[in-house]
Amino acid sequence: MEATFVIDPKQINAQLVERMLTFFSESDNPVTVHMAEKEEPRFDFKQWFAEMEMIRAKTEVVPIPAGTTDLNELIDSINDVDFDPN
Repeated sequence: MEATFVIDPKQINAQLVERMLTFFSESDNPVTVHMAEKEEPRFDFKQWFAEMEMIRAKTEVVPIPAGTTDLNELIDSINDVDFDPN
């Protein structure tokens, strides 16, 4: 059996550790306790939006004339383009 406990360091005490170990009391296998402080960086939306705006500013918008109202024809014409420069 394996269990992961995420606990506020202020709440760790002998009673809590004893209670966690009761989950493994029926097993004769040794129990390993690993404690680590892990700070996960949070996703920065402001930075992401700023980077997206920089990409938009650098990217040239090229209009592609559709010339058709049939979506299937448009997809076929895009698929027919040879992207190999050789």
